[in-house]
Amino acid sequence: MIHPLAWSHHQSNLTIFAVIIGVMLFLTVGAPLLRDRLYKLDDDKDRNEGIIDAFKAVVSVCGFVLGFSLVQVQGNFRGAQDHAAREASVFTTMDRTLLRYGDPQAVALRPVLRSYGEAIVRDEWPAMVEAQSSPKVDALLTNLSRSARALEPQTPRQQSLYNDMLKTLDDLQDVRNQRLFDAETELPDLFWDMIAGLMAVLVVLSSLITPKSSRLWLVGGLMVAVTLLLALVVVIDGPYSGETSVDPTALLDALKLAVARS
Repeated sequence: MIHPLAWSHHQSNLTIFAVIIGVMLFLTVGAPLLRDRLYKLDDDKDRNEGIIDAFKAVVSVCGFVLGFSLVQVQGNFRGAQDHAAREASVFTTMDRTLLRYGDPQAVALRPVLRSYGEAIVRDEWPAMVEAQSSPKVDALLTNLSRSARALEPQTPRQQSLYNDMLKTLDDLQDVRNQRLFDAETELPDLFWDMIAGLMAVLVVLSSLITPKSSRLWLVGGLMVAVTLLLALVVVIDGPYSGETSVDPTALLDALKLAVARS
């Protein structure tokens, strides 16, 4: 799925806040000034107060929708963090099992496992910004799985560890699939359509106000408040994109432990 605000994937948080607030503030404050130059309306107090009340009501609805959206994207972000930590744990379990297996063929698979982990950090993590996987990681995982399943247990202990190893291999595939799924998890388009519609209503309402400094300050202040919340949703949406994203720290720590056990 293409993110409705794909440009934000490669921007800093400060840039996202500045652009979103600046654009919406320009539209809502500039709309009444532009309309006034093209078509003048009488400065009717009751009409202006009614429009401002309607503007405040729509801001309230927009705040509710954005608040609900923020809860959802924050939940997605925390879930992705948990899954990344889970993947590091499964990686460590697999490395320990290979070491404890007590066979040179199993020990020889540990560098393959480390290469797999390093490829995730180096190749697949950056690719997940665009919700893509890495063919190199695919190949390494396939090689690791095929080689581990080819081991032939010679003792009851090895048979037990072999069974654990097969389960861990399945877990390794599952947690990777979950991570790739998390990279595609974003706020549904329906929410973005609703937000865009509400923002458009705010611009239209502001254009009907007779421009006076006090009214423009009110409209501008309300717009800044609601777009701050909008910018926060954009920053957190997409767990693996942007400046605020899930990082591979847990997996890097697991790789360091694996090297230390060598």
